This record gives sequence, C-alpha cells and structure tokens, in this order.
Amino acid sequence: MQQKQMYRKTILFLCLLSALVWVTPSSRAQVTTGTILGTVEDETGAVMPGVEITVRNTGTGISRTVFSSNTGGYRAPQIAIGDYGVQAELPGFETGIRSGITLTVGREAVVNLRLSVGEVTQSVEVTGEAPRIQTGASEIGGVVARLGSSTDLRHRFATRLVDNGAEPIPEQQSLGHLAMLK
Repeated sequence: MQQKQMYRKTILFLCLLSALVWVTPSSRAQVTTGTILGTVEDETGAVMPGVEITVRNTGTGISRTVFSSNTGGYRAPQIAIGDYGVQAELPGFETGIRSGITLTVGREAVVNLRLSVGEVTQSVEVTGEAPRIQTGASEIGGVVARLGSSTDLRHRFATRLVDNGAEPIPEQQSLGHLAMLK
C-alpha cells in the first residue's frame, strides 16, 4: 500500500512540474522563426483577395502556400530562418515573384506584391530584399555582422601596448630568411 501511494505522489509531482514548465512564459517566449507577410494589389492599387502566395526557402526548397484575405493581406507565420522567395499567382494576372528575402529570428519581413493583368505564362520577378521595417512589434532581431579584420585587431593590440607604456620591439635586420636583433 505504501508503494502504491508513493507511486501516485511521484506521478502527481511530475505532472505538476511539467504543467508548471509549460505555463512559464519564458519557456514559450523563445522564438526561433520569423514571419513573411504583406499585401497583394493590382496595378491600380486595389487589394486582391484569393491570391495564392507561395513562400519558398531557396536553401532547402521547402515551401508553404497561403492565400490573401478579403483585405488583400497574407501572413506566413513561424517560418524557419533563411533566404526566401515569394511567388503570387492568380488566373488572369502575371505571376509576381520576389526573391532575395533574408528572414532572421523574430523578424516580420513585409513583402508587398503588385500584380499586372496579363497571361499566366508571363511573370514579373523583383530581386532584392524588402526594407527592414518592423511594424508589428518592438523587438530587436537581425544578423550579426563581422566587424574588422585580423590586421585591425593586431594594430589595436600593438597600439594598446604602446599606450600602456610597454617597451617598443627592437629593430630587426634581415639576412635572407633569418632576422637578427640589434
């Protein structure tokens, strides 16, 4: 009887612990994806509902298809980070293509598309990334760029040594592949 009661208490404890971890906001707040969203318009600026939008990761080939709403807006949430292309198709209109979109952690990339009346066989491709304007949230996200080079670091290190009063390195005389100190 004692073992059965201990077993029940252990199960109850584990259930409560897992529920606590699931409810904790910090465990759910960690974002490792981004969102691609935008509006689809025709050449007059009128919104276009029902447009098929395909978001494709150019590195993996994985794609997701969404449709524009009655207001012409579309949203593809929780997409893995990487480089993307967006394609918009609607019968009777040229296919709109945008490429070169880099999605980073937590970013909402706004990719607005404009379709022209035309044959289905025609497509308009716009290459380049949409401006990095984040209107949906006040979070900071981006790509960390490499700053400086190894020669810059060596120069800063040498300058710091001289500024700290270290002795300068003696002059060297070169004798072929040997160097001698004075």
